Amino acid sequence: MHRIMKKLKIYSILALLATVLLIGAWLWLRGVVNDSDITLSATDERAEMTPAVIDSIRSIGQWELSTVVLTTEADTVQKRWLGLVKDHLKRSYTGRMSVGIDLTRLAPQCHTVEADTIRITLPDVCLLDSNFIDESKTRVIVSDSETMEHDAGISKAMLAKARQRMRHDGVTPDVLSQCRRRATDEITRRLTDIGYKKVVVSFGNSR
Repeated sequence: MHRIMKKLKIYSILALLATVLLIGAWLWLRGVVNDSDITLSATDERAEMTPAVIDSIRSIGQWELSTVVLTTEADTVQKRWLGLVKDHLKRSYTGRMSVGIDLTRLAPQCHTVEADTIRITLPDVCLLDSNFIDESKTRVIVSDSETMEHDAGISKAMLAKARQRMRHDGVTPDVLSQCRRRATDEITRRLTDIGYKKVVVSFGNSR
């Protein structure tokens, strides 16, 4: 009888241990499933929000990232009397150049997603408006001929020369780099706000 009671006690202990192990295993599996549900939920939320964020970026349109204000000079010389007389005309020009990204050109398939990483390609930084010279601020510095001053062809050529010089002096590699950094920081912020852990921003061809 004593031996039977001893066996029953051992069986009870084994049964209790088995029950504890089963409960522990069940709780562990439940935790894994819940964690998976949380991960899937976060992934689904990012997937739903990403197109809306991309559309909001595109809707910015002409995204000005830097403004460069410059004054430059352009001149021309016209010969007459068999080249013995040279008439000189010089003007100063002032312009405000808007440098940034034209986000209306953001491609439909501009981004790819892999796990919690998103890669997005933006149009490159460029001069947003080519008509940046304020002609109301143009001043005559030197003029040897009123005829030259009022010649539309000469004025057009000098304006084009001033625009080219101003663009060269104002839209420098440093300005372009600063604009790319600002764009990268802002796009990264917008996309990390919806749950991406890594955002890779690159730039396509400029127009």
